[in-house]
Amino acid sequence: MIPKLAFAGGLRLSWYCLKALCEEGIVPEVAFGYDPSLSHRSGYRDLGDLCERYGIALHRIRDINTDLVADEIRTWRIDLLCVWNWSQLVKEPILSLPSQGCLGMHPTRLPLGRGRAPIPWSIIHGLRESAISIFFLTPGVDDGDLVHQEPFSIGEDEDAASLYGRLEALHVQAVRTFCTLLRRGPLPRTPQDHSRATYWPKRRPQDGVIDWSKSTADQLRWVRALTDPYPGAFSFVDGRKFFIWQAAARSESGKPGAIVGEADSGNAVVATSDGAIEVLVAQAEGEERRSSRELLADGRWRIGSTFTGAVA
Repeated sequence: MIPKLAFAGGLRLSWYCLKALCEEGIVPEVAFGYDPSLSHRSGYRDLGDLCERYGIALHRIRDINTDLVADEIRTWRIDLLCVWNWSQLVKEPILSLPSQGCLGMHPTRLPLGRGRAPIPWSIIHGLRESAISIFFLTPGVDDGDLVHQEPFSIGEDEDAASLYGRLEALHVQAVRTFCTLLRRGPLPRTPQDHSRATYWPKRRPQDGVIDWSKSTADQLRWVRALTDPYPGAFSFVDGRKFFIWQAAARSESGKPGAIVGEADSGNAVVATSDGAIEVLVAQAEGEERRSSRELLADGRWRIGSTFTGAVA
């Protein structure tokens, strides 16, 4: 007999996971999505259309650790709560209420990369392969027994937007495999090797500031990791904040952070600790994205100006 499921998720990836469950004929009894007041979060997507299509009771909430959630689990006699792409730790008594437990999903090959912002950190750290992990939730952080890991590669020049886009299909495949395991029952449980665990911290928009003392490779990974759907890598020049959305490696040299010249394209070349980057797409705070060629042409950027990590 298929366990009775509840679902919690507030992101675009959550939407695809719920859709895959329903298409597999495993329709949750009740779902919990983000309250609209959380719509500013990167990757937000409402679950309302899917829940209406499949007749799923939906609650839009800010906090999963509430009496409302507990009452719904009891009312529906839920066996498994799938908390997939929800940016909050699940606590007691919620953890213990479903008869078979709670399941999380995390796009790293656990136990590596436990914690927050897995997509940006995977690119920042230069990972070339990873996995989507489905696992049992515990009071700890991403440390429960593994049910399934769906492997994937990360391209050398891949950015957050392309990886996030690929993860949609990968999450769907992971869910389909999960459904197969669920039908076979009981779900497999493989303990994680805690001695190999690494933890990644939460990222905030202000953490995107560029450290020009790092290498060209580091700068490019930083820019790629923080592009859409994330808030972006940024720096300051002449007291103004600019985001850098796309960049490429160059061989010029100079004082790190200094605009040392123009590429053949007319774009700005900025020195790093061991070379330089060509800024392809940039954006003054509050304005539209533009090529750095345009920023040089209108005098916003000047050869010889230096980027800094704060307002000078």
